[in-house]
Amino acid sequence: MKTQVLASPRWSTASIDAAQAASPMEFATLALHLQSCQKKHGSVLALQPMFGPLRGLVSTHLVTTLGLIAMLLDVCSRWF
Repeated sequence: MKTQVLASPRWSTASIDAAQAASPMEFATLALHLQSCQKKHGSVLALQPMFGPLRGLVSTHLVTTLGLIAMLLDVCSRWF
């Protein structure tokens, strides 16, 4: 049995045979949205580079980290 393979995929898009173009109004709306997100999450985003190496350390030493947290909780529960 022979299977016929199409040379190119066939589908439709919103911009057939032309580059997709965004209107100035869409760019303005996107800029407002990004500014809003940056204001809301600015302090969190500023801390993100600091937590990258910490996340790598914790993920590679997960069992050790969980053991240290358990020991810390045990010590704190005895003091209080």
